[in-house]
Amino acid sequence: EPMPSGDGGEQKEPLKTYELSLAHMWPATHVVETVVAQGWAQAVAEATDGQVKIISYPASTLLTGPETYEGVVNGVADIGIGVYSYSRGRFPVIEAFLLPGISYNNSKAASYAAHEGLKALNPNEIQDVKYFFTFSTGPGYMVTDRPVKQMSDIKGVEIGVTSGPRVDAVNALGGTGVNVPMPQFYENLQTGIIKGGVFPLEVMQGYRLSEVTGDYITDIPFLYSQMFFSVMNKEKFASLPADLQQKVEEATQKFYDENIPGLFDEINQKGWEYHKQQKPEVEIYTLDPAEEAKWLEKIEPIIQNYEKSLIDKGLEGQKIMQTVRDMIDKYNKQFAE
Repeated sequence: EPMPSGDGGEQKEPLKTYELSLAHMWPATHVVETVVAQGWAQAVAEATDGQVKIISYPASTLLTGPETYEGVVNGVADIGIGVYSYSRGRFPVIEAFLLPGISYNNSKAASYAAHEGLKALNPNEIQDVKYFFTFSTGPGYMVTDRPVKQMSDIKGVEIGVTSGPRVDAVNALGGTGVNVPMPQFYENLQTGIIKGGVFPLEVMQGYRLSEVTGDYITDIPFLYSQMFFSVMNKEKFASLPADLQQKVEEATQKFYDENIPGLFDEINQKGWEYHKQQKPEVEIYTLDPAEEAKWLEKIEPIIQNYEKSLIDKGLEGQKIMQTVRDMIDKYNKQFAE
C-alpha cells in the first residue's frame, strides 16, 4: 500500500468559481427572468457544485433587446437571452423559421422546430457565439382597437410587429406594418402611434398591454411566432475548464427539455385568462376559411422571395426552406395539441 501523501490535515483547495453575467430585456417579474434565467442559473449552479454562477440582469439593465446578441459577441455580457428578429437581416436562417405564412401549433412545436433545425443546419450566423438554445412564443394574434374580420378592416391601419418580414406581410395585406420591439409596444399603443399589434397573448399580462389594447382579437397563427436565443460569449465559454463546459452543456440541455419549449403555451393561456378578467366581453375571432385563404395568398410571395434572397446571399436557400418545412411538419405532428 502506498502511504497517503500528507497527514490528512491540510485544507482542500477551494474550487475556483466563475461568475457569468446574463443580460436580457424582459421585466424582472416575467417568466423569462423567473423561470428561464433564474431556473437555468440554478440548474447550472447545481450541476457545477456552485462553480459556475450565472447572475441575471433583466429589464435591459445591461443590454436592451436589440443590443443583446452583439453585446454578447463583444463581451459586454457573458450570456444573452434575446430576440433574433430584433437584428434584421443578421439571422437569415432563423428568420426562415419566422416567415409569415408558416403556422406552428404551439410554442413546443415552434421551439423544437427552430432549435433542432438550427442544430441540423448549424448556420454561419451563429458561429460567433456559443449557442445554447432557441425557444418560441408559439402562434400569435392580431390585437386591435377595431374588429378585424376581413382584409379590408386593416387597410391603412398601423399595426405593430416585431420582425422585418412581418412588416412586409402586414403591408401586403393592406395595413401599415410598424417594426416595434416589445418593450416599446405599451407606449406606442398608448399614444396611438400603432392601433394594434401582432403578438402572443402572454404580453397582455407580461407587458401589461391589457391596459392599452385588446378590445378585439383575431386568431392568425400564420402571421406570428417569435424566436428567442440563448447564447454565450465564445471566448468566455472556452475559458471555462473542459469539465465545467461539459457540465454546463448537459445541465442546459436537460433544463431546456424539461422547462422551456412549452413555457409560452402556459403563459399565453394565463395572459388570455388575465385579459378576459380585464375585458370580460372580449372574444377571439377566427377568420373564416375562405378569408384566411385570401390572406395566405397575399403572403405567399414573401416566402418565395425569401428563398430567393437566401440564394442571393450565397446560402442554400432550397435546403434551408426544406429543413424549415420538415421540422415544422415533424414537430407539429409530435405536438398536435
